[in-house]
Amino acid sequence: APAGEGNASTPGAAAGAEEAHGSPGTARQIQAATAQQVHLFYDPARPAFQDNQMFKAWETAVVDLLRNWREGEDGALRVLHASYWSAKLQERDAQDAVGQDAPAIAAMFVAITLYVCAALSGFSLNPRKTRILLGLSCGLTTALALASGFGLASTIGVPLIAPDPMLCFALIGVSVDDMIIIVDAFDRTSSQVSIDERVRLALSHAGTAVTMTSVTTMVAFLSGVNVDLPSIQLFCAPAAASVFMVNVLQVTLFTGLLVLDARRQASGELDCGRCLPATLCVPGATKAGGPDPGTAA
Repeated sequence: APAGEGNASTPGAAAGAEEAHGSPGTARQIQAATAQQVHLFYDPARPAFQDNQMFKAWETAVVDLLRNWREGEDGALRVLHASYWSAKLQERDAQDAVGQDAPAIAAMFVAITLYVCAALSGFSLNPRKTRILLGLSCGLTTALALASGFGLASTIGVPLIAPDPMLCFALIGVSVDDMIIIVDAFDRTSSQVSIDERVRLALSHAGTAVTMTSVTTMVAFLSGVNVDLPSIQLFCAPAAASVFMVNVLQVTLFTGLLVLDARRQASGELDCGRCLPATLCVPGATKAGGPDPGTAA
């Protein structure tokens, strides 16, 4: 089955043959087993395969043939076992899994986001000290890392498949870890120096930990690229690229958002103040023609 339009696909059918010994009517004991993997290719340049429905029908026919062989029409136990895999089949399975687990996945993302907002705020209830908007950027960096990671993998020739929910959780875990480390290092710096200097000092202390987290995770995913299983290869390659992009976005995009949030705190504005009227965000601000709320009493 095609791994992507315009690319030669390599669906594999793995067949294993078992050598059984034993007299008729008695239990047989497996003495030896062998396995062979067969790759079926199609030529994307042929006019017949330019039709999207053509290779879908071809893949369906191959999968049905192997399924019938494995199950057996007569219900008899076969000595030769066949298993099958294709990129399109994996994509459909991933989409079905996401559809079934969508409520649980959404609930977990909401819970993680709430925890990040509370952790970055130091569990403070002061609306001028909280970092809700900064915590919400976790979802932004994760989404951008996922999109750019798959785009980077596609650029080097890795076929695109549907993102696995486990990859989303891995990326948001790395992103949350990096954000908490950077913000904690920033809060430990002296407030007497400029915000730019505080960010520089924070990254000089937290940069090593953030980079090592991303590098070790990326190496773990890259080790799966060498596994001779297409499903693992197509998962690990974009995953490693996405983890790399998480690190890039944390030291660029997130640090920029941290500077903006620090300036917001220094000016005394409320968290999420950009979404509220100016009179609610800046101390001493008054409505046009109205009394000063600080001196009205």
